[in-house]
Amino acid sequence: MVRLFFILFLLPVMTVGQVGFFSNTSKFHVPGRNDPNVSATSIRGAMTYENEVYYDSKRNITYCSFSSDSIQKGFTALGFNHNTKNLSELNFFPFSGAYDTHMRGGFFLLKNGDVLVHRTERHNDPFRTWTGDGVENVVDNGLSGDTTAYIATYYLQDSLYLYCRATLFNGPDTIKNRIFKSSDNGQSWSMFHDVLNLGNANSIAPYPTVIADNYNQSIVYYFCNERRFIVTDSVNFYRIFGLKSTDNVTFSNLEGSFSTTSEINYSTLLDTFVVDQCSDSLRHYMKICGAFVDENDDLFFTYFDTEASRFYFSTLINDTITTKEIPSIRPTIPTGSFLNMINDFCQIIPKGGDSYDLIVYTNSSGVVNKYSTTDAFDTISAPTQISPKNFTPTIFRGPLNYIPNRGNPYTVWISGVYDGITDQESVFVYEYYPDQE
Repeated sequence: MVRLFFILFLLPVMTVGQVGFFSNTSKFHVPGRNDPNVSATSIRGAMTYENEVYYDSKRNITYCSFSSDSIQKGFTALGFNHNTKNLSELNFFPFSGAYDTHMRGGFFLLKNGDVLVHRTERHNDPFRTWTGDGVENVVDNGLSGDTTAYIATYYLQDSLYLYCRATLFNGPDTIKNRIFKSSDNGQSWSMFHDVLNLGNANSIAPYPTVIADNYNQSIVYYFCNERRFIVTDSVNFYRIFGLKSTDNVTFSNLEGSFSTTSEINYSTLLDTFVVDQCSDSLRHYMKICGAFVDENDDLFFTYFDTEASRFYFSTLINDTITTKEIPSIRPTIPTGSFLNMINDFCQIIPKGGDSYDLIVYTNSSGVVNKYSTTDAFDTISAPTQISPKNFTPTIFRGPLNYIPNRGNPYTVWISGVYDGITDQESVFVYEYYPDQE
């Protein structure tokens, strides 16, 4: 069953240092839709590429983090209530001082029913966490770690972990992917294990993508990229690396042919952990888009390659990777800055057996579409546009690690320019229930 709710937030244009806010002071309708209610206030630059989307099954609310690089100086937690169909700001988390585009805010539902909120400010600062009964009721736990960025939280073997990138300044820059562990429901953290130690290999951009097993909590998968600076303000990410672990101490490549308890260095990463790669000479780009782990601990994921102009669907079953091209859909061909393609996404939604939905955005198409397949992408349906008319998306997000077969809602958060109003950012929410279709 499909349930569409398009709710528009225009966040107010603010001066530097002003605290952001949301309200429902005016209502109007989106042209071309069947009278959806749209709530509006105002802001400039709402949604960054660092968003996290997380479903809180206890409260039946989906959270999404929104940041503004240069105006809000913080991030706000938006919540879509699946009972009332209301979209509202649940809390605002200001940054304490300096910040950059590495800032990130995210959420996680703890086993005791509380919500964990985490964020970084700059890529060289500690992370901060909050915990409590709902995002609107969290308590600040203060700073933890050392110099971290791009953090993600998850459970593995009943223990709570936080995975991040760390840049340490002890002589030459030392770039690591590091794991922290909490034994008190996220109130405090201690360093647990260093996974990657890349020295000053600045060509590696280990922005972690963590795909956890939300069924059995028995395995976790990690992805990161290698990058190349080609010309000023142009970067490509032309290799994808993949790792897995069952205890956060021993790490292996996806096929299981190599494992180690030692920190993985740059040369070892290149030799044994490459999932796929494209050319590094034409500012091409590869990126993991969507993924999930099923009840058998098998991994399913999508990624794109702008050199081949293809989206791909891969499975990892019994230590064997199988990859096929997703037909008919093409990511953005790279021109100019890599930012022209960084927001291309192809998120996968499992529906049982060989049936999947895809939510796809490409910068070149300018719309967000939904596709379906019943034969594991041998064929694919015609697209159904889910972004509103008179709306130019700049980015969208959905839950990266959706849990299938539990009746949970899937929400797509679309940010962009509505009706040509370029000085404010609009946000729409698309909700449906894949298990009920």
